[in-house]
Amino acid sequence: MATNLTKISKVVRTCRAAAEHYGVSFPAVFARVVRLRIRERFRPKETFLWGLADPRLPQKEIDRYVSRSRLYQLQAVHNPMSLSYLTEDKAVFYSYCTGSGITVPRLHAVYHPQGGWIDRAAVPSPGSSNVISDREAWADYLRSGTPESFVIKPSKGVYARGLMVLTRSSEGDELISPSGRRRTVDEVLDAMSGDSRYDTYVIQDRLENHTELQRLSDSKALQTVRVVTMVDTNRRPRILFACAKVINSDHLSDNFDYGTSGNLLADIDLDSGELRRATGKHSSDFGLQTFERHPKTDIPFEGFKLPYWQETCALATEAAIKFLPLRTIGWDIAITQEGPSVVEGNVWWDALHNAHQLMPEYLATFD
Repeated sequence: MATNLTKISKVVRTCRAAAEHYGVSFPAVFARVVRLRIRERFRPKETFLWGLADPRLPQKEIDRYVSRSRLYQLQAVHNPMSLSYLTEDKAVFYSYCTGSGITVPRLHAVYHPQGGWIDRAAVPSPGSSNVISDREAWADYLRSGTPESFVIKPSKGVYARGLMVLTRSSEGDELISPSGRRRTVDEVLDAMSGDSRYDTYVIQDRLENHTELQRLSDSKALQTVRVVTMVDTNRRPRILFACAKVINSDHLSDNFDYGTSGNLLADIDLDSGELRRATGKHSSDFGLQTFERHPKTDIPFEGFKLPYWQETCALATEAAIKFLPLRTIGWDIAITQEGPSVVEGNVWWDALHNAHQLMPEYLATFD
């Protein structure tokens, strides 16, 4: 009950702020938010982000959007939910991709405090098991068995929660984040074993951006492109849309998270691989705003050509076929100096910025 009251109170406060921003009455905004929640199943967070809380917005404009809840319903029609673990559990996903010949970051270990495994190449002595079930063995692995630089993330994590990007110190007992924060091996193990949200983690190679992407954002944090595919009933894969997730913050992740991260989303021309406009959360917190140039580097988005674009599209459509009977997946693909690599697949992919308006039409064409 207390949690529900807190949520309602937050919505009321946000509605008051929206009413002031739009120059309209609070009851009009609140009624719009409630109506969209009941009739269209829009969460208040979505309503505010897409700028739909303005009561002056005509219904025909609202009809161009689909709520996340209704999008999930559409996705469930095309994706057997019994197979959703193939993308939503990263320990399974990376193993499946490796076995299917899909390029992904190398998976070095799967951690669980009561048992997991490491790559056989990291086993300290011939004949030893690669299955680890005690803390000290995991500590030894983190000190000397991992690559020099690596990534740890929850196997079932979302929105980059629990993500750690680490480099082993020369002494071995400390692990250093990109910000320079130093943690002992025990502190990293405590962070994993003490997280009430997750109990299983993957440990994998750390990928680095292609130099062109690093130049665009002046950031070494990994930036991916979201490529959404659909496979029709004749097994023909098609890319519905794609966008670049552009770092515009100090975060380790390119996650957009309803615009709260400060990162941007840039449309990609599917034929040329060139960026178009970028969008991000409006400074007022209501609706989106357009960015013609990167706020940090001042590089224009329009015409910025992504490297390895044709290879990226080929990787997405190849992966789409190999994940059948899951028919529609949102692929997060890193473009490195060596080429593209799939970082994640999402059966519950979000419709991003203006592509959100076209989801029912996109998916309906494949019935």
